Amino acid sequence: MVNRSLPALTTALGVTATPLVGIGMSSLALGERIDATLGIAAILMVAGIGITAITQSGAPAAATSAKA
Repeated sequence: MVNRSLPALTTALGVTATPLVGIGMSSLALGERIDATLGIAAILMVAGIGITAITQSGAPAAATSAKA
C-alpha cells in the first residue's frame, strides 16, 4: 500500500494532481482542446497545491496534526 508509506500531505497532493495529469495527457495524446474554463480550473488547482505545499512544508508534525 503506497498510501501507508507516504505522509498524508504527500498522498493528498498527489491525488489532487491526478486530474491535471489527465488533462495534460488528453491534450497531448488525443488533441483535446483546453478551453478557458478548464485552463482556469487547472490554474486554481495548481495554486491550491502550491499554497498547501508551501504552508505545510515548514510546519512541525505536531502543529499539522493539531489543525486537523
